[in-house]
Order: sequence, then C-alpha cells, then structure tokens
Amino acid sequence: MSQWWQSRGAVALAALAATIPLWVVTIPPLIDLVGHIGRYHVQLHLGDSPALQANWAYHWRLIGNLGSDLLMEPLGRVFGIEGGARVLAGLILILTITGMARLARAAHGVLPATAWAAFPFAMAYPWQYGLVNYCLGVACALHMAAHYYRHPREGGDPTPVVSTGGQFRSWAPAFAGVTMGALSVLLWVVHIYGWAVFAVLIVARTVAGRPVKVWPRAIPGLLPLGLPLLLMAALSYGTAGAAAATLGWFDFGYKALALTWTLRDQHQWFDMGCLIAAMLLIYAGVRSKAFVVDRSLGLAALFLLIALLVLPYQLLGSAFSDARLWPVVFMVALLAIRPVEATGRLAAVIALGAALVFGVRIAATTAGFAQYDTDYARHLKALDLMPRGARVAVFTEFPCDVPWRRPRVDHLDGVAIVRRDVFTNGQWDVPGAQLLVPLAARGTRYNSDPSQLVMGCGDLRPALAARIADFPRDRFDLVWLIGYRPATLPRYAGLTPLFADDRTVLYRIDK
Repeated sequence: MSQWWQSRGAVALAALAATIPLWVVTIPPLIDLVGHIGRYHVQLHLGDSPALQANWAYHWRLIGNLGSDLLMEPLGRVFGIEGGARVLAGLILILTITGMARLARAAHGVLPATAWAAFPFAMAYPWQYGLVNYCLGVACALHMAAHYYRHPREGGDPTPVVSTGGQFRSWAPAFAGVTMGALSVLLWVVHIYGWAVFAVLIVARTVAGRPVKVWPRAIPGLLPLGLPLLLMAALSYGTAGAAAATLGWFDFGYKALALTWTLRDQHQWFDMGCLIAAMLLIYAGVRSKAFVVDRSLGLAALFLLIALLVLPYQLLGSAFSDARLWPVVFMVALLAIRPVEATGRLAAVIALGAALVFGVRIAATTAGFAQYDTDYARHLKALDLMPRGARVAVFTEFPCDVPWRRPRVDHLDGVAIVRRDVFTNGQWDVPGAQLLVPLAARGTRYNSDPSQLVMGCGDLRPALAARIADFPRDRFDLVWLIGYRPATLPRYAGLTPLFADDRTVLYRIDK
C-alpha cells in the first residue's frame, strides 16, 4: 500500500510550495538573476528603444547557455520582464523537484522517502545565486535521464524500450542513438552543465554493476552523448577572449569551503544543520542494512563528486564551475538510497522529518525574500531621478568578509536597465558565452562586470575613492553607490548628490 510521500500529488504540492518565496517579491532576489533581467530587457526591447540602441547590442547565436534567454521570449512578453523572471525562477524549482521525483521513482520503482530529503537542494546556493541557465539545465537533465532509467536494461544498454501489445522491444539502435544525440544537444543549448549531468547519469546507468574491465565495451553505444563536442568544435566554442579563460585548478580549500555553502541562504546555523543532516542520511544509506542503494545513481553521484574535485574554479569563462556541482552530488546521492521497507516506520520518519525541514526552509526563505524586497524598493527609489537612457557608473561594495545572509545587491543595477533603459557597467561581456554587448564605455575597463564591484578586505572607502577618481566621466552621466553608508562617505569633487538612503547614494556628474 502506497504512502502519502509516494503520491504524485504530494510531490506536486511540494514543488508548488517551493515557489512560495517568489510570491512575496517584485524582483526575485537571486543574485545574478537581478542582473540578468537587464539583459532580458535589452533582448526584448532593443528594437523599440532608441535609448537602448545607443548603449547596447544583442546578437543571437548558438551557445551552450541559452535556456533562460529562450524562455524569456514568451515569459517576458506575457508577464513583463520582472514578472517573467519570477515565473522563470519558480519554473526551475518545479522542474527540479519533479525531475528528482521522476528519477528516483524510475530507479527504485517507487518514490523513496529519502527523495524528500533531496528536495531542499533545488533551492541550494546555485539557485539562490541566480545561476538560472545552469539550474534549468540540471532540472531538464533529471527529467531526460529519468526516461532512460524507467525502462528495463538489456545487456547494460541504456537505450529505452517501448511497449507494443504488452511486449517490450528495443528501439532501433540508430534511432536510439539519434534520440540520445538530439537530447544531448538540446541540453547543451540550455546550459553546457545540463548536458554534462545527463551524460554522467546515462554513463553510470550503462556501466553500473559491471566489472570495470568491460566498461570500454559500452563506449560505442554512448558515442551520441558526445555530439555537443562536435558542435563546440565547429563553433570554436571557448576560444574567444574571456570565454576561453580557465583557471583555479585543484583548489581543494575552496572546494571544501564551497561545500559548506551548499544550502547557504538566510541562517547559517540552520543551513549548516540541514547540510549535516543530509550527510548523515547519505552515510546511513550507504552503511546501514536498513537501506539499499541503487547502483546506477550511486555510481553517478561518485562520478559527479570526482568531476567536482577535478574541475577548476573557472571553466571557459564561467566561475564556480566546480562548486556549483555540490547540490547535484547531494541530490543524486540522496536519490540513490531508500529504506529496505519502502513504506515502513523508518521510511515514514524520514519522509515526515524531511518534509518538515523543507517546510521550515521555505518559510525562512520567504521571510528573507520579503526583507530583500523591502530593501530593494527603498534602494530603487533612486531610479526616479535617473533620466531615461542615462549612462550610470555603478560601484557596489563587495567585501571579502561578506555575511552569510548576503545583501544580494551585486547586480541591482539590472533593474535600472529594465525600468529606465539606462546603461550600467554591471552587465557581463563574455565573447562566445553571452549574447549582450555593452557599448557605452567600450575601450575602458568600466564597460562591464566586474567593474561595478569594489572588492577587498577591511575599509573599502579608499578603494572606492580610487575608482571614482579613475573612471571615465565623459562616458557616464550618473554615479550610483550601493552598499555604502552615506554618512561615512566624503564629498567627491565633481559629483552632486541627488538621492541617498541608508545604503545607497546617487550622484550627478558635473560637466
């Protein structure tokens, strides 16, 4: 007899509940997404705004980082840019949680109680950081991999089979290979990591339970997974400018620190406690006879952990290339285990405890998001004094000792692009990896991210003064300081204050 945690209705309710924090905000306070909405605005409105045309360019091309850009075409037009971003962020949560449930049910035959312990990782730090294309790619990979896991394997072949007249027959190998290759390319277009996670899950499904010495025999059947590599070679992907930058190999100290950030959100003690509880559950699942481990998902979790340890900090211009895998490692590891008695007392305790923790995390995130929304509304009053199409030099405090609950104003200038068609220096300009091209300050180091971040340790006011003295004033009309207390700042020559609140100041550049 099935229990409540195994029902599709309960999973659907959990997925919907995960979106509650987005119901209380105007702008989803996901760090990078606050900046991305500026790009979405240019994408959708460049053609009808002379102010945008003067300062931005946008060129569609095929890259492995297009998921949200493609989705915002309909979402942004139906719900508006800010509303579309909220729908996008919520859709990612729904897809991730339902994808985890589908994969676990496919692997085990039933939805194990332990899968509920994986659900909070949908809202892990990569989502909180606003890595929306990455998170969308992972969510899609879970769903597509579930399709392969849900069919009987024949000789270790992951090729799915279909039912005909009550009997199972293999799909034609050529057609199956085309399908696998097409799914790989589709996931690569959403985000390159979506394809990578899908490939790991399929490879693990193929070789699990077989001696290592026979693993090479599986290579011919897995070759379609490599189709995006041919596409990348044809496009010379990762060979243009900053997009080719790869650095930070084998920084195990950073990887360990990033592990502690896996569930980073509002309250350090609670986030760390939830992470430790997940670790203990995985340990029990592997060591205790009260649990069984699906070999395919267990091997996939191991492969993902190895990839995390081997990958550099920055790959092809994308930062956090290693650390962003921590939540996926936990997801897959938790999905791999289940109590021997799927509906027994232990399963009931795990499901209830996991659901309660998930509910508390949703409540904590909702309260935190409501506060962010209040803070954003106060800071964004400065936009009332920004002329449409103005060029704004943004300088945001970015200390090395940033608190656990981050202010999340790193890219607040993205909202100014949406609401005032302005130019700011906080958008990304990564040739080969981004479609947006900032124009107003080209040829200077104040044209794009990270020129808006004033980084360092201790008192950052001297570093801010150096930036203000250095930036090209002839390229900008306004200066917007974010994160600094106005009462602690000196008067800057040639800058006239127009607006200030507790943490921001807007100046007009005297010309």
